[in-house]
Amino acid sequence: MFAIQHRLGLLSSLTALALLFHPAPAVAQSEEGTATTRGQQLIGCARGENLEVRAQDCSALIESGAAQGKTLALIYLNRANALDRLGKEAEALADYAEALKLDPGNASVYFNRAIAYERQRKPKLALADYGRAIEADPKYAEAYVNRAALLISGGEAEAALKDLNTAAVLTPNAPLVYQNRGNAYEALKDHQKALDDYDRALRLEPKSAGLLYSKGVALMELGRDDEAVTAFDQALAMNPKLLPARQTRGIVRFQKGEWQKARVDFTAVLAGEPKNRIALTGLANISMRDKQWQQAVGFLDRLLAEAPDDGPAFNDRAWSYFNLGELDKAEQDITKALRLSPGNGHIEDTQGWILCRKGETAGAEAAFSKALSLGAPDARGFQRRLQAAGYYTGAIDGAFGRGSRAALTAWVGDKCPEAKPAEQDG
Repeated sequence: MFAIQHRLGLLSSLTALALLFHPAPAVAQSEEGTATTRGQQLIGCARGENLEVRAQDCSALIESGAAQGKTLALIYLNRANALDRLGKEAEALADYAEALKLDPGNASVYFNRAIAYERQRKPKLALADYGRAIEADPKYAEAYVNRAALLISGGEAEAALKDLNTAAVLTPNAPLVYQNRGNAYEALKDHQKALDDYDRALRLEPKSAGLLYSKGVALMELGRDDEAVTAFDQALAMNPKLLPARQTRGIVRFQKGEWQKARVDFTAVLAGEPKNRIALTGLANISMRDKQWQQAVGFLDRLLAEAPDDGPAFNDRAWSYFNLGELDKAEQDITKALRLSPGNGHIEDTQGWILCRKGETAGAEAAFSKALSLGAPDARGFQRRLQAAGYYTGAIDGAFGRGSRAALTAWVGDKCPEAKPAEQDG
């Protein structure tokens, strides 16, 4: 089943706003204009909307020499956050270091530097800093949540659950805690517990499209497809641009046999993400089912441009070329498919049909036999077709023994190369 990986974390910190509640740096009362300027800079450094201006205001406060100790550490922290978001990574890390020199036990500095490390794709350093933030403040719920999200993305969902259980005790009304814990349970394949947590989060934040999407994924994994589609519908009503919800709804509809509805969803996904492999695969398969072979080739061309090592995609394109009568192209693709995905019964089956059409009966029979031994097509279904064609009189038991093989040999000898593709097992 298609799996949609999702990770949510706290990507910004409000803790730096604590600067507003610290006493303003001492200034000469006779310099009223200077005091006003410093006050404005203090506010701008803490919460200015323009990041460049925010960094400048923080720099002015640092250069003034008026702030000291923990207050100066908070100014460095705010400037570091602004610089990090501006993409000035080295300067930001230098400021975080200065803040820690001034206030070594400040958990917020470690927390924000961990976020910076995440943006720089340095998960080990981020995990270390989240740990330091928790050591400095064992009740820092956001640090537990962020560390857990990072652990989930690193395949350590069990460890993440410990952090999220702690966060749930510290902040029982925070929907993000339950959303991330649901993600951890999803990673552990405990879909019912994941669903329970997503529902808890939705009770706290009922208008979250992301939560409804996550709920839909859990319902899909539980086989509750109709409820999953309803959850995706609700998510998309809130946020029509939430492509993962549209994509996963397309997957569910595809699995339910609602081909045209799935086509609509996958087409919408491609409009937003032209290289989306799942949507391209889905549309290619729907086109093949509808015997729109040329259209299928178009989707598979795009898919293989993104995934040149995808053996099943080469097989699908080979089958499409076969049905278009382009045997040379079909043979080229099936050769690549066999090399990339050895031991695939569906690929062997396609190989058998290509050889059959070319009149190479011995090779065709060998390929069909191998396909049957690998489970594709279904042996019982193949026996029924041989029986309907008058070649097999034995039991329909799926045991492809001597009688079934003799019937296959006779069928190949009589029908190749005139056999029609419709006779292939789907």
